[in-house]
Amino acid sequence: MTTLIITEKPSVAKDIVNVIEEDFTDKKSYFQSDKTIVSFAIGHLVTLCDPTDLGFKSWTLKSLPIVLDKFDLKPISKDTEKQIKVLERLIKKKEVDHIVNACDAGREGELIFKYILEYIGFFSKKIDKKVSRLWLQSMTKTAIKEGLKNLRNNEEFTSLEDAARSRSEADWLIGINASRGLTAYNSKDGGFFLTPCGRVQTPTLSMIVKREKEIQQFIPKDYWQLTGKFSDGKNSYEGKWFHKTKNEENKTITEDKIWLQKEVDEIISKCKNKIAIVEDKERESNIHSSILYNLTTLQREANNKYKFSARQTLSLTQSLYERHKVVTYPRTSSRYLPEDYLSNVKQIFTNLQSGDFGNFAKEAIEKNYLIFTKKVFDNKKVSDHFAIIPTGVIPKSLNPNEKKIYHLILQKFIAVFFPPAKYKTITRISTVEKETFKTEGRRLIEAGWKAIYQQEEKEILLSPLEKGKDVITKEVLSEQKKTLPPPRYSEASLLSAMEKAGKLIEEEQLQEMMKEKGIGTPATRAAIIEKLLSDKYLIREDNVMIPTTKAFYLFDLIHEMKIEELSSPALTGEWEYQLSLVEEGKKKRADFMQEITKATEKVVGSIKNFKEDITSKEADFSPLNGVTYYENIRRYYSEDEKISIRKILGGRKMNSEEIRTLLVDRKIGPINDFRSKRGNIFSASIEFTPENKIKFIFGNSEEEIKKINLEKDGKLIGKSPLDGSDVYQTMNNYLSKSFMEGKNTGLNISRVILAQEITEDNIKKMLAGEKTELIKGFRSIKKKRKFNAFLQLNEKGKTEFVFEEKKAKKKTTKKK
Repeated sequence: MTTLIITEKPSVAKDIVNVIEEDFTDKKSYFQSDKTIVSFAIGHLVTLCDPTDLGFKSWTLKSLPIVLDKFDLKPISKDTEKQIKVLERLIKKKEVDHIVNACDAGREGELIFKYILEYIGFFSKKIDKKVSRLWLQSMTKTAIKEGLKNLRNNEEFTSLEDAARSRSEADWLIGINASRGLTAYNSKDGGFFLTPCGRVQTPTLSMIVKREKEIQQFIPKDYWQLTGKFSDGKNSYEGKWFHKTKNEENKTITEDKIWLQKEVDEIISKCKNKIAIVEDKERESNIHSSILYNLTTLQREANNKYKFSARQTLSLTQSLYERHKVVTYPRTSSRYLPEDYLSNVKQIFTNLQSGDFGNFAKEAIEKNYLIFTKKVFDNKKVSDHFAIIPTGVIPKSLNPNEKKIYHLILQKFIAVFFPPAKYKTITRISTVEKETFKTEGRRLIEAGWKAIYQQEEKEILLSPLEKGKDVITKEVLSEQKKTLPPPRYSEASLLSAMEKAGKLIEEEQLQEMMKEKGIGTPATRAAIIEKLLSDKYLIREDNVMIPTTKAFYLFDLIHEMKIEELSSPALTGEWEYQLSLVEEGKKKRADFMQEITKATEKVVGSIKNFKEDITSKEADFSPLNGVTYYENIRRYYSEDEKISIRKILGGRKMNSEEIRTLLVDRKIGPINDFRSKRGNIFSASIEFTPENKIKFIFGNSEEEIKKINLEKDGKLIGKSPLDGSDVYQTMNNYLSKSFMEGKNTGLNISRVILAQEITEDNIKKMLAGEKTELIKGFRSIKKKRKFNAFLQLNEKGKTEFVFEEKKAKKKTTKKK
């Protein structure tokens, strides 16, 4: 009889064929020997049917909710359909009596295999063939041989299958019903305004939108920081002012900000030229390496260090696992190894001696660093997969980006067994008139694990003071600063927030406690982020995630409809936790799906019962010219409905003051932060036509410029340095009279250059032959990167960028 092995990808099928000592014939879609057939999926071959496949073609509220007792499957594409037919024929072969699931060892791998069997009728037709599971954590030949010798019973994975099916069906129910419901609502006045929404992606988006609102609403506050300059006549040093206070929880905290100018002046006045009482405290401190990588922490590190997207890091790591066989299974949430894995670790280190960082692998063996520790080995923190580590196979042909990811994994693996980095730290407290100043010196004594990263260590030297000499406070300098808004999410910080369901926790121990209530899984988080980008809810700029106006409108709608469960990271994290209980066999699949069905019905009911009128209120600029105006969630409109202006124009939400200007002046602009459908920033002015229609006007349009009457439509601001002609400010440009007359010496300067408005004060400086003040936030066209520069006019009247001189970097000594 014959065994049929089904893998998730063709590359894995080839690896298994290379390990089995039989003569295989390559049949293109499978490999066959006398005893074994090895075939493959191409990732997901089938998926849940769309509502349109099931007869729900109309995107109307009347057709909702769509709740199914049974979920049908369909091929994802024609290519996958061909491979399914191959697998169906192989599975139904009479001589095949044993089928082995060799798909990836995880929830999605289990789903891929079981969906294939379901689609071909394996369960409904009660095909009587043995099914086993090949569970691989590594793709080395040794690991594959060991796995084939120790095939596991299919029944062991019933709970994993239940969780996989529940996740798939829950996403379908929430996503289909919410997306169709909100799309139907937004399209009720005509057109088709697709509004994707999902059980996992929308709560992820909510964290980004909430952060952006915090940034927009942030009001900076002035504060001061003080630096004292001290000397004993021979040695000088500086110290930062601080004081200890109690927070709301009555815990002692250190504060280095002063909020009142009066207090700053008082401290400077009473401390200057006074004697300081100095106390030095010397101690040694140990800094240990952080624990091993799981996929999310690896993605965060790669984003921080190389600006790789989460999807890019996953793809690179998957290649290292499948193609090169140099790392273990990447789609893992664990950061630990099994407690019986020390002997494997020793063998891996032995193999690594001949590769990159081999000298450190050799040192670890020779100095007996490879010992059992709970920091590395912990069965309680290992589920289906353990941490991502090297396999011991030495790579031969990695591309530059693959090498970067491999080195991250390799360095972390070696470092976790190395001794801590040891520092000698001196903390000097200088007390002057009861005011305290802190100075810190630090010197690396033993590099320990940090030697593996070959980083330069900047020493902060602190000279000892002469005994018996008074230390005098020469001066106290103040620096005025402003508080900063919270930072936008990078992919790294977003992955961290998703992992902890929005709770930004730094301590690794707390991270481990929260991981089971995160949004999505390590394997799905990259896809969630990419989906938000493709749905135009997010823009990726300078390695940060910026929500679009479409995203803000979605959450305004969700709030008004009272369906916050769609956007709650905590609730979605709870659902993910419930799925983990299903996976562990601690919760019934039927109970979880019943909860999801109830949530779906509630969402649809809220959308159906929503009345837009309840959001209407009188606009804050009303009445205007004797006309009463109102606003609701979507638009501003006059009482007689003759005037109606959408709040979102050009991908940008217009505020009430801008709408007022538009209604009074019949034009506004230029506005420099409109967004195209592709997410690109563009500048334009808006005209409110006599027919009460919105019209965008672009400054560089020759046709529009010809229509301008400088004396009537413009504002005189100066003379051209080229020909002395009058220069006017118009809606979108600075134009000279000579330009309008067609002369070669004419000036035509856009009021917005690379997403930054050139103010009247700055253009006047340019006309006077000077350069502007430093303008921050120009955005390059090709790379979309921001930069700061001055502007000036050249001898031909063209604008030129003038860049700041960069300060030379201080050299640091590299410690050996």
